[in-house]
Amino acid sequence: MRVRRLPFRPLGDLGEAEFDAASEGCGSQLEWGQNTALAFQALWVPRPCAVMPAAPSPGADHYAAIAYWAPLMHLMAFSLGWTRPFQGLRWWYDAGQPTDDPRLALIADVWAADGQLDWFTLWLGGHDPDWRPWFDGVAEPGDNFVTHRPTSRADGWLAALRAASERSQSAEPLVGGSDPLHLGYHWAGPLQPSSQACTLVHGPPGAAAASFTAEVGQGWYRKLAEHGSTLPPIGERSWHVEVVVRSLGYLGTYRRSRRTGLWFAGKHRFHEKGQ
Repeated sequence: MRVRRLPFRPLGDLGEAEFDAASEGCGSQLEWGQNTALAFQALWVPRPCAVMPAAPSPGADHYAAIAYWAPLMHLMAFSLGWTRPFQGLRWWYDAGQPTDDPRLALIADVWAADGQLDWFTLWLGGHDPDWRPWFDGVAEPGDNFVTHRPTSRADGWLAALRAASERSQSAEPLVGGSDPLHLGYHWAGPLQPSSQACTLVHGPPGAAAASFTAEVGQGWYRKLAEHGSTLPPIGERSWHVEVVVRSLGYLGTYRRSRRTGLWFAGKHRFHEKGQ
């Protein structure tokens, strides 16, 4: 069953204080962050109840495209924990677009189902961004950390993907410069320093469970890393931390990878493909 879609509506006139508070809550400047909460909520609610932004039509408002694409950046960076999003999507295509994970299923049900993900992947492939430097001070990779690389040349694969996209007659949404929607910067709000008060609570003795709560989206991931570093060692097991950001909702169960040093949700084999 398809995800219900929400038509784009301009934000309207907001006062400076209201705009700043809303931006802090969603973890990005509001034009980019307004649908972040919808994406995280859509991971957990039944599909008939999930709501996501509708794909912008050709010639649509510039901010309609921003509001459509920005939530995908947050899912890739702060749920799957990908620092090389092109590598992650390239693996996903090569693997037959598996959906045995809520994040991958949502990507399939929204951006791929809209016929837009091919174009987005082409845009990423044009510069193959490495987000790892953004995570400096947040993660320290382990000695056995290896970067995933596809087995075949990307340029030939991209050419084939472009040909398929053009045959689909789906309008190319990311034109007009190397980063026309400024997506390459506005995804990183959860990594910014934050003075917000957060809590980390251990589960029952002997259980590798904890819960982390932040108030707002701005800086929540950095705070998770800071608080998570205080958890005591538990041998070969990993802490499973339930993460809630009050302004966004329940984000999922997170673990810290011993290989990448990053916090992520879901299966480690999916997380490591985006490095």
